[in-house]
Amino acid sequence: MRQRIAISIESMGAGGAQMIALCLAEELIRAGFAVSLITFSEKSSDFFKSPENIDRQVIGLNSKSSNIISGFFNNVRRMYRLRKAIKTAKCRYVISFIGSQNILTIIACLGLKTKVIISERNDPSAQSLGKIWDFLRRVFYPRAYLVTANSQNAISYLANYIPKSKLVFVANQIRPSPKPKARPFKNKYFLAVGRLVPQKNYDLLIEAFAIESRGFDSISLIFLGD
Repeated sequence: MRQRIAISIESMGAGGAQMIALCLAEELIRAGFAVSLITFSEKSSDFFKSPENIDRQVIGLNSKSSNIISGFFNNVRRMYRLRKAIKTAKCRYVISFIGSQNILTIIACLGLKTKVIISERNDPSAQSLGKIWDFLRRVFYPRAYLVTANSQNAISYLANYIPKSKLVFVANQIRPSPKPKARPFKNKYFLAVGRLVPQKNYDLLIEAFAIESRGFDSISLIFLGD
């Protein structure tokens, strides 16, 4: 019987964390593991298509809460259903993605033999989840079996309240295209892809490009993001 690993993520919508979760699921399946993918959002909202040989469990309850009280009770219901899904998966490990989902997954696994591995896709020092979630992250992240992050700065910040023995740096995976496509522009260019928010430091990129591209009029800087 193959060992099963669960992946816990809010949705499989269009996002960097979702792409990494999909890559991880595919690699685990190729390595001989059975994989359960647990999401709050329905399959109809998926941007990334899950592998056919994956066990997909949809919890639901992904609608926004109208106030703090309803948000509290909705999260209690989410944790209950998440715990039930993890127990149904009978997995030794569950890998969780994205801040609030990570916290809910840790709480859902309290008292279970399942070990939680956190995949922190942002730098907590640069992006707040809100006062309550930031507090809960400090309380519950140390209870995880491992906490991974994709930047050394995030690792350094998390070391303020998580034992260093539990922290692991894991760089983002790069998926090379099997068939290179023609460039949409004739001239050479740099392409920046991501949300247009201060955390991405595009202002620094623009300044650096302005300095380094002097004398190279044929090179452009292009942004894609929402």
